Amino acid sequence: PGGLRREKIDLNADINVSELRTSLQSNISKVHKRTASSSSDDKKKSKDAPITPMSMIGKQSRSSFHGLEKSPSASSSSSSSSSSHLVSKTSSSSSHTGVPVSLTPPSSPSSHPLVSSKSSPGSGLLRQSATPAPSSPGGSPTSSTFNPLRASMPVVSPSAKRSLLPTPSTKAEHPSSPLPSPGSRPSTPTSSSSPSSSAVPPPSPGSFTPTSPYPPVAVLPNATSRPPLFERTKGNSFETGVASLTPTMLTPDMLTITDPLKFEPWYSNYFTGKEHFNFIGEDPSLGPYIVSVIKITEKGEKDGMDRWRVLTRTKRADEKHIVAIKSAGSGLFSSKSKVPIKEILAEAMPNLVTKKINPLKEVDVTPDLRKFEDRQIIKSYKFGVLYCAAGQTDEEDMFGNKDGSPDFEEFLDFIGQRITLLGWPNYRAGLDVKYGSTGPVSVYTNFREFELMYHVSTLLPYNPVEAQQVERKRHLGNDIVVIVFKEGNVPYSPETIKSEFNHVFAVVSKETVPNDPKTYYRLEIASRDGVPAFRPDLPSPCAFEKSDVFRDLLLTKLINGEVATYDAPAFKMKIQRTRLQLLKDIQKKINGEA
Repeated sequence: PGGLRREKIDLNADINVSELRTSLQSNISKVHKRTASSSSDDKKKSKDAPITPMSMIGKQSRSSFHGLEKSPSASSSSSSSSSSHLVSKTSSSSSHTGVPVSLTPPSSPSSHPLVSSKSSPGSGLLRQSATPAPSSPGGSPTSSTFNPLRASMPVVSPSAKRSLLPTPSTKAEHPSSPLPSPGSRPSTPTSSSSPSSSAVPPPSPGSFTPTSPYPPVAVLPNATSRPPLFERTKGNSFETGVASLTPTMLTPDMLTITDPLKFEPWYSNYFTGKEHFNFIGEDPSLGPYIVSVIKITEKGEKDGMDRWRVLTRTKRADEKHIVAIKSAGSGLFSSKSKVPIKEILAEAMPNLVTKKINPLKEVDVTPDLRKFEDRQIIKSYKFGVLYCAAGQTDEEDMFGNKDGSPDFEEFLDFIGQRITLLGWPNYRAGLDVKYGSTGPVSVYTNFREFELMYHVSTLLPYNPVEAQQVERKRHLGNDIVVIVFKEGNVPYSPETIKSEFNHVFAVVSKETVPNDPKTYYRLEIASRDGVPAFRPDLPSPCAFEKSDVFRDLLLTKLINGEVATYDAPAFKMKIQRTRLQLLKDIQKKINGEA
């Protein structure tokens, strides 16, 4: 190769060493000249020539996965580790300079995002950040990361590399992995400051790598030395923060609504408008119950199992299951076929008595079941907001505050928006939107598809001749969750308001630091005995600057607190009585028309 002259050498003949050395030097000189000439020609001709995978050594190729759009402004590199799930596909490159890429791990443990060098906000794809690699004396990028492939290769010219390598494959290799869930939050890019940094592969399925898309927040200095926000009283549980959790560790994955399946309208989404089957039964302890089932087995499945979506309504709750039972051997059930309802319920709810269960063939109860579901799915909440001025301890003093302080007004604008009640078309939380008897304005917000209306004590009508301010207490006293904005150093007692409904209290206090323009908030939670524990956990100290993460933490805690209160003894029995009556009403309709 390279024009070397091949000659037969007689091993028995005498070898003139000097002549042989001269011949070899002449041949080597010719090779160098031809190689240099070939390299110069290649630089001119190969501007758009495809680069093989091995040419990624010294030249960085761009990568794309499953048809993702290539970006001319950035490039990505694949990890040489066998644990990496990312395998790059080569594309044409001319004078592109290679850069090491640092990928942030996905925030969701169940997704395997694909790498894209061009990612718009909300796309759910990992972003990449790149730092130009330092150059070697020869001008080529260098990295201190050990590359076994580079170490095993001889040092040859780029043109010789290209001539010795195989033709690149045109297909990108990538393990089958789920795309990110719609609406998932893209991870925040991180910069690679070290030339030896390499791509971090996504975590394996089921693992969780905590990341923080929130901007860093400042923690209130000396927060633990400040006076408590609550007066400790009997009959209540108090939350001040978990020692192992700091404000900077909070991520959106932690600030989630408890049991989101409760808020999904299963019957409207999966049953209405499709062929499904309704049954009514009687359980000695639960009373009447209504079951809806629909077959969801995919065509072509050959495991011998039928899959069913099951929605069971009892006085306790709506039970939602997907079960698999042995196939009967026939195709999809028709309306005249027998549905194996007892076998289905044996898998979904094995303790439910199914001796007295009958299909609803002649009576259309779809409208009634949709109305029943609409009453159970709660998508709007009302929270009380009480202003507690410095030194106040009695409810009459707190309800008697005609106006709030500037700090209180700032907090109201932080948790919601001012809306005009007259003619308000959305969730009104019992406020008068026709005649203005409950005041002209209120505070409202949408949070994660939930409507939140605040009963603000200072925005409700004030009566100067009435000490108890009944109109204000009528609203806040009937709220399950109450926010208390407290000023001063006197702790708030959960026994201040005499109410059977108030079960969760969130005390917020604004804090300031000398020579620091930032606004800090402290938060503590109290709940009545009988209210189950609810997430998210409060960090320690739960005192940090006014920010999106503080607002998300507060509002998520309020929603989950009210949902948890539904299981408290004072509410559980009332809810069950209401559900039982609604089921009996549907049962009466069925019996009357049968």
